[in-house]
Amino acid sequence: MCKLEYLIGRSVKIEGGDIGAILGIDKYKSIASVYGEKIMETQSSSKAVESIYWINTLNEVVSREFMLRTRKKVRKNNINSTDKDYEFMASNVNHKVIGENSILDCKVINKIDSNDIWSTEVPEKYLLQAQHDMRVKKADKCYIAILINGEKFVLYEVERDDSLISKIVKVEEEFWKNYIEKKVEPVEPLNLEK
Repeated sequence: MCKLEYLIGRSVKIEGGDIGAILGIDKYKSIASVYGEKIMETQSSSKAVESIYWINTLNEVVSREFMLRTRKKVRKNNINSTDKDYEFMASNVNHKVIGENSILDCKVINKIDSNDIWSTEVPEKYLLQAQHDMRVKKADKCYIAILINGEKFVLYEVERDDSLISKIVKVEEEFWKNYIEKKVEPVEPLNLEK
C-alpha cells in the first residue's frame, strides 16, 4: 500500500481529530461527515489526496521548527496506533518526544478564525484531540505545534487529564456503538457531559 492509500484508509476508526466534530465544536467538520467517513460513504477525491500529501509533507517542517524552538528532539514513527481496550479508537500522531513520555502533534492550518490565531488558550477541539491521542499513545503530555496561514507558528503544551479522557472515551464509544455499528446517521452532535 502506498503512503497516500494509507493516509486515505486510516479514517475508518475514530481519531483525535474527529472528537470536535462528534461534539459539534468543530467549525469545519460535522458529526455527519465523520459518520460518512467511518462507514466509507465519503469518497476521497484527488483534491483530498493532494491535500493530505502536502499537509503531511509540511508537518515535517513544523516538527523541525518545534525542535529548533524548544531544543527538544523528536522521533518519527509512522505507525497508526489503536487503543488496546477500545479498537475503534486510533491515533495518527506520529512524533514522539525523546526523553519524555510525550507526543508531538504537528498541524498546518490555512483557514482559521482570527480570534483563534491570537488566542493563548488551547482551542477546545485541539485540547480534546490531544486527550484522545494521549489515551491511545499512552502519553503524559502532548505538544501541539501549528503553522497558521504560512505565517505564524503557535505551540501549545497539554497535560494528560484522565477525567476528561474518560468522558471522551464514553462519547466515542456511544458514537461507535449507536451510530457506526448500527449504521444510523446521527442527527445532532453528542454531549460530553452525559
